[in-house]
Formats: sequence, C-alpha cells, structure tokens
Amino acid sequence: MKIYKTLLYILLAFMQCECKIKQTDKNITLKIIMPKIQAAKLKGKYLYLFENKEHTPNDSVMIESETVFFHLKTDSLFIPHIVSLKYTDTSNHFPYKRLAGFKNPFLNKTINSFFYIDKGVTTIGTYYDDSNFINSFSGSKQNEPYLKNISLFYRENDTVPAKQIELRNIEIIKKFPYSLYLLTQLFYYKEHFSNNELHALLAYFDGDVKNTAMYKSFYSYFKGAANFDKAYPVGVRLQDTLDVFSQIGDDTSPFNLFVFWAS
Repeated sequence: MKIYKTLLYILLAFMQCECKIKQTDKNITLKIIMPKIQAAKLKGKYLYLFENKEHTPNDSVMIESETVFFHLKTDSLFIPHIVSLKYTDTSNHFPYKRLAGFKNPFLNKTINSFFYIDKGVTTIGTYYDDSNFINSFSGSKQNEPYLKNISLFYRENDTVPAKQIELRNIEIIKKFPYSLYLLTQLFYYKEHFSNNELHALLAYFDGDVKNTAMYKSFYSYFKGAANFDKAYPVGVRLQDTLDVFSQIGDDTSPFNLFVFWAS
C-alpha cells in the first residue's frame, strides 16, 4: 500500500511540474545576466523594458544582483515583437535612459540593443565593455534573421532581372518562413514589388505569420493596388454641397489632378 501511495505522490508531483512548465510557456520570462562591475554600478537602480519605438517602459525591475528577471503575462493576441532594455544614466549631469547592449550571437564584434521577445524563456547576457560582458543569448527563433540582418532584395534598376530577385527572395523566406522581420520588410517596401511578386512571396510564410494583422493588411492593399498605374476611370461622380452628383474630371484627358482639403 505504501508503494502505491509513493507512486501516486510521484505521479501528482510530475503532473504539477508538467502543468507549471506549460503555464510558463504561455507567458514570458526574461532573464538578464550582467557582469559583476555593471551589476554593482547599477545596484538599487531600475532596469526598464521598452517596446520598440515606445517612449514609456512596459515594465521595470530593481537591480539587486547580477541576475534580473522580468515575468510577463500574454494573451491569445500576443505575437513576438521587438523590445529593448534601458537603465538610467547621466550625461553632463542630466539623466537619460541608456540602452543596455549585448553581444550579437551571430555576428562577430557586433553589439545590439534590440531583440525579439517571445513566449517562454529568453536569456540575455549584457555587455559592459570589451573585458566585462556575459556571452549568453537564447530565446525566440525570430531573433536569428533579425540579428543576422537578413534582408530581402528589390529592383533598384534594370541590371538584375526581376525573376532572379523574386527567386532569391523566395529562398530567403523559405529558410525563415516564421520571420516577422521579413514580413515587416515586405510590408514597408511593398511598392517596389508587383502584385504578382507579392502574392508569390507571401505564399511562403508559415501559418502563424499568415494569421497576423500585418499579413492580412495585404488583402486591403491588393484591393487598392488593382487601380495603380491604370487609366483614369470614366464617369467618376461625386456629391457636391447641394447633394447633387456631378461628374468630375475630363474623360478625354490622360491625366486629372484632384486637390482635397479639410475645412
């Protein structure tokens, strides 16, 4: 009987442990390890977590030792995104938020301050100077193409055939089909690609990327892009201040200029 009780306790402990691991994977643990000299200098100060391009911190923790933890909850809408770490420093007696750096795990002699945060555990060793740093980095797979600075290509002139560029970009996306960084590049430089090229490239992203709002925004773009570089549409009518619909523009002209203003 004692053996059965012992086995039952072991099974329950294992189930609780497994449950905790699953719960942890749904949330974010950010582990920061600092060299001794940096931790001693910053002891008693706060380390701040900033969302990319935001001016106010998302979270903060007090630095009491060489290792600092952030614990963040997520929801069903969470997607990996770029963050940075900052601490208060002074320049000419004026305080400011200084970026904390870390050694790039993919590129030699490169210090970065921004990285993708994701569910699960992210571990970062910070850089103080060339003699004092913690060479440790692990976390989201999103960081590989981002920290390697992998870039898509687009036509700047006619020296390289468009099909060659398209095939090169397809190979990049096929290697990193999960990359939100590559999707962001495609989003901001979409005007450099034809609709057919965009459709071809977007098809190679994985399901998680295709579920993001940025990916779905291409649907609206394609609807409007159908009229790019097309001839002026015939019979365009707008409602005037007297609620009368009148034709605007000249159907016989190759170009029509419309000026809008707010009042």
